[in-house]
Amino acid sequence: MNDVLSNSLDKEADSFDKQILERVSNGHIPDLRRSGRCEYFFNNPWRDQDFIRLYYGDLILRYISTIEKNMNKPIKNIDILEVGCGPGQVCLELARHGFNITGIDISKACIEVAEKTANEDPWKKGRGKLNYRKIDFFALREKFDIILFTASLHHFPDTDKTMVHTGDIILDNGLVIVDEPARDLVSKRNAAVIQLIKILLSSSGSYYENITIPKDEDSIRILLEKIYCSEKYETEEGVKIQSVNDNSSGFDSMYASLNANFIQVEFEKKFAFYHQMIGGIRLGSVEKERELARFLKAIDGMLCDLGAIDPTNFYFAGRKK
Repeated sequence: MNDVLSNSLDKEADSFDKQILERVSNGHIPDLRRSGRCEYFFNNPWRDQDFIRLYYGDLILRYISTIEKNMNKPIKNIDILEVGCGPGQVCLELARHGFNITGIDISKACIEVAEKTANEDPWKKGRGKLNYRKIDFFALREKFDIILFTASLHHFPDTDKTMVHTGDIILDNGLVIVDEPARDLVSKRNAAVIQLIKILLSSSGSYYENITIPKDEDSIRILLEKIYCSEKYETEEGVKIQSVNDNSSGFDSMYASLNANFIQVEFEKKFAFYHQMIGGIRLGSVEKERELARFLKAIDGMLCDLGAIDPTNFYFAGRKK
């Protein structure tokens, strides 16, 4: 069993090593303030700095708000751990706001890129302490005030074990904060709305992909199934696209484990599709693309609130029991 888990972690790390090295070699800077415009990303929010700020910018502010409301400590005395930090964009930005933060990941390349980006940071003066480590989460023994999972918890197959260890390394009155996709919540009605928007954009030459307009109901259903699988990060045969451990945990298991080990102080189901689509907008004008991206984010949230589509991301903050 240990050999199987070790092999799985090795494959997981290898996927993200390859991903970040390819991205960086094509001009990617994993920094919310310096990412700029990178056309290598043909359909990813990292294509444009404003696109990525629509997600990460609001998330950073949400993290800070949660911490300020629930931690009775000065920022400079708060120690944060981000689990699965990737190339470090969240850690870097929180450090710039004065927090002491450690980012860990099993990807050696991601940690190396995170360290290089931090060393090149023009705003490093006045940052909180920032440290990156290549280490398995379960090997960690130090304790922290706050533990963050930013789109990483769903890669852990055993959420109960993960949350127990999280509780073990959180100081008394500490917090766990989670912002995660729950792709098991993707629905066919989500896929239908996404199909409609993509067809309208593509047919007007405003999308990176030239999508043939379906001519009958069978063609519509075939395209809907393709989009449905894509939103779940799976092939139509059910094979995981991103990495071997992607989508190892769904919403029910993550949420149940969080509530079993922590007292919920904040919870919200959020958006469904905008982050998967805005990188593909092609309008011939950066400002128009940014304007449409902001609209898609707003209408995504409104459709979720109205119950027209199903939110597929959630935010949770909990205090140690």
